[in-house]
Amino acid sequence: MKKFFLSKSISVLQALSAFVILGVILAFGMKKNLTASNSTIDNKVIAADCDPHFNPIRNRVDYKFTRPLIAVNLETQSDKLNSIKAQLSDLINNRCKNGTLAQGSIYLKNLENGEWTAINENTGYHPGSLAKVPTLICYLKGSERDPSILDKKYKLTKLPPGMPHQNFEPENSVQANKYYTVRELLKYMIVYSDNAAAYLLNMNMNTALFQKVFTDFGLKKPELVDPDYMLTVKEYSMFLRVLYNATYLSADHSDFALDLLTKSPFHEGLTKTLPMQTVVAHKFGETNANNNLEMHESGIIYCDKHPYLVTMMTKGYDLKIQAEAISEASDLIYKFFCN
Repeated sequence: MKKFFLSKSISVLQALSAFVILGVILAFGMKKNLTASNSTIDNKVIAADCDPHFNPIRNRVDYKFTRPLIAVNLETQSDKLNSIKAQLSDLINNRCKNGTLAQGSIYLKNLENGEWTAINENTGYHPGSLAKVPTLICYLKGSERDPSILDKKYKLTKLPPGMPHQNFEPENSVQANKYYTVRELLKYMIVYSDNAAAYLLNMNMNTALFQKVFTDFGLKKPELVDPDYMLTVKEYSMFLRVLYNATYLSADHSDFALDLLTKSPFHEGLTKTLPMQTVVAHKFGETNANNNLEMHESGIIYCDKHPYLVTMMTKGYDLKIQAEAISEASDLIYKFFCN
């Protein structure tokens, strides 16, 4: 063995040096690969600030040194979704021609890669009960600073005059002269779309924080009661996007919110024709604004292949027929993504 090493003119010291150098090279390479892997998301975020095709939305108010990323919007619609966009455009146009719709808008987003498309995305609508989702987000945001909020109890003494009529009545509603925790009221408001629960929550809500939820997302600040406040399908979709990505609330609170949304018993719109085992986190809204009936629904469909988000808003003359239009659109989209 000694002769072997001598014949190669390599001393023990030289051999050890070679191993040390080799170890440094391998360690550097592993560190470089690990750093590249771990920084992939960060690099995309950094690129989003520079690339004109991206529009990052950041929370610039709450913190001294950080600017938390809320969402990154792709500025242009995806060509890959042109075929489903054409089908949805035909659906809306045909229903407007035959008089079953007066107006319709759709926003569709592939939640895997961020690609999106939309029809009449700049048209504003009165959100109606869709506004219950930002109320939910407001309370959960507040509870992250004060966990006792969700356990506070409030009692409904009586309903105020002029409460909006609900054509799709809630299966369950809070009762007068009975105390409910905020956590229970949120369930009544989201799962059953109960206006009485929403009223009680609105009466005790941090209005400034509610408004901040909107402005944090780059939306116009609403008043708590504003009959003229309007949102587009693209704007409203932001509320479900931040829940899915857990970029505004904690992951636990985002999951709690989406879990409530999956328990909705409303099956006249997005979920009507979908397979029964399909998980959908969704919220519908109806309103009669300026003698225009409006019917909307927004939801995340957890398709195994491509989870996606769809928001459809309509104006028309019969809420049930408008819900049928939402169902028809949902069926087309599900077949596009999931079949």
